[in-house]
Amino acid sequence: MINIYCYFTPSHEILYKNFFLPSIPEGFSVVPLQSDVQDCTTAAFKSPGWGDTQLKKIVYWIKTIRENEGKVIIGSDVDAQFFNLTPSLVNDLLKDHDILFQWNGGKVLVCAGFFIGRCNANTLSLFEQLYETLIHDIKGIDDQSYLNMMLGMAVGGSKARLESDIAAADGAIAIDHAVLKSNYPETTFIHSPSLQPNVRWGILPPSLFWLPGFFYRSVNELTVPEQIVFHHANWCIGLEKKIEQLEFVRNIIADRKLSNNIAYQFNEGERL
Repeated sequence: MINIYCYFTPSHEILYKNFFLPSIPEGFSVVPLQSDVQDCTTAAFKSPGWGDTQLKKIVYWIKTIRENEGKVIIGSDVDAQFFNLTPSLVNDLLKDHDILFQWNGGKVLVCAGFFIGRCNANTLSLFEQLYETLIHDIKGIDDQSYLNMMLGMAVGGSKARLESDIAAADGAIAIDHAVLKSNYPETTFIHSPSLQPNVRWGILPPSLFWLPGFFYRSVNELTVPEQIVFHHANWCIGLEKKIEQLEFVRNIIADRKLSNNIAYQFNEGERL
């Protein structure tokens, strides 16, 4: 049994109850922590109180890692849903990594809202350093941006080839900055020299652990991978937009299952 940990505020309870919790697959157990305080009254990305909420979430990750030494866990935002994820896939992907993050796209390539991690000194140090950086921040930089600067995944220049290669991956991608800089000279990787965590980390395959990766006008612009096992409803602002995206993806997966079942029954009938 692998535990899935999540931290959310009252505004996001609807996402937890209607999408996240009902989708938890067999072999996993959810461990939720709902805050009694709504620091961010609008519940919108980077609006007042957003940073306080993210800081509390990082404290929760630190506490969770300390209490589960040696175990493999999942940490997730609740604007998300699971489809056919299995414990064996989680363990196969993690292998010798300390932690795997979801690919985000944009100017910061790692998403801070979902990870598969091993509770050890390396992952603990990563989140402790992130926490210390945030509480001393005077620039108003968010946790995801700092995480990417720590991991050297805040980027500039052209990243088309990099994103294409990441999108085509069918397994976890171990990150080696020397290799990245050599293979993608057209991409600038911004790495803060004062933030260098000692952690073996990588990227989850985007075709399995999917999010939009760009700001869209209509959900009809989104292309949901056939083999998706996890969906994170980001790249939109506000609860209504998140619910719309979650429903859109859930309906697509349901329609695919129905079509596959009909095709299977038809083929079985043909054989009789």
